[in-house]
Amino acid sequence: IGLGFLTVLTLLALVIALGLSRLTAINDTVHAITSDRYAKIVRVNSIYEEVNSIALIMRDTLLFTDQQELSKDLAKIENSKKIIDENFAELEKVIKTPKGVEILRSALNSRAAYKDSQELFTKLHAEGKLDEAKALLTNPLRPQQQGYLAALKSMIVFQTELMDKSVQAAEEQYESARTTLLALGVLAIALGALIAWLISRSITRPIGEAVKIAETVASGDLSKKIEVHTKDETGMLLNALRAMSDSLVKIVGEVRLGTDTIATASSQIASGNLDLSSRTEEQASSLEETASSMEELTSTVKQNADNARQANQLAVSASSVAERGGAVVSEVVNTMDEINTSAKKIVDIIGVIDGIAFQTNIPVSYTH
Repeated sequence: IGLGFLTVLTLLALVIALGLSRLTAINDTVHAITSDRYAKIVRVNSIYEEVNSIALIMRDTLLFTDQQELSKDLAKIENSKKIIDENFAELEKVIKTPKGVEILRSALNSRAAYKDSQELFTKLHAEGKLDEAKALLTNPLRPQQQGYLAALKSMIVFQTELMDKSVQAAEEQYESARTTLLALGVLAIALGALIAWLISRSITRPIGEAVKIAETVASGDLSKKIEVHTKDETGMLLNALRAMSDSLVKIVGEVRLGTDTIATASSQIASGNLDLSSRTEEQASSLEETASSMEELTSTVKQNADNARQANQLAVSASSVAERGGAVVSEVVNTMDEINTSAKKIVDIIGVIDGIAFQTNIPVSYTH
């Protein structure tokens, strides 16, 4: 992409540089036409008009005798001479070509001869020598004027030719610039289109391949081998897809192993569940028996509770009897104590009697 843009930008810079170069050349040519060639023609035309104006004024001075009008005409001649001097001074500065300088020298020489005759005409007119002035006007002033004007026309023709050549050069430069710019434009468009196609192809093909690989992986097929032939961004994408596919294969293997383990465990759990189910049934039967026993126990407990209540009542009665019996026992104990005391006394008496009997050997019989 960078190379493609660099190529297109290089062509664009070349088109701009060439366009500016040709525009500069055309501008120089147009400047030469307007500021040099045309300006020279304007100055030469101004000289031409002033020379004609001077010729007409000199002719008029021979027709009119009014001194006031004559003074105005002579002033116009002096003004025309000044304009002519200024224009020739400028032309001497700007005309540089050999032929132009040659034509200018010819015009200046013609002007010098015409100027001498013109000054002589003015002098004769001022002295009142009108016939001589009139003859001078006819010859040599008129032929000199024609030669002078012819030299000026030669300058105008030469400068016009130069201007035409400049115009032609400008047109040729325009045509050349247009052709070159069109060619470069077409080349830039063609190269731009080619580069765009190559860039699009270099992007869309790997992207399309990556999409197919992604669709294959999405469908569950991890057997496709991913090959990478480039190191650009699309190559990096394919590398990432390959790494993803490898990781998925590893994960699927681990999941499959885990699934097998889970299946074995599930089988064992199912077997345990069956065993648990049979035990649960046995426990349910036992619970039923236990429930029956509990019902009997509950009945017995209720009966025992009734018996306990009755026993409690009997106990209360017995407690009352016991209290009364306790009082009687106390009396019996006191009586027994008294009997014991009496018995001790009797024993003592019997002992005394025995003692007496042993001493006298008199049989004694005890009658109770």
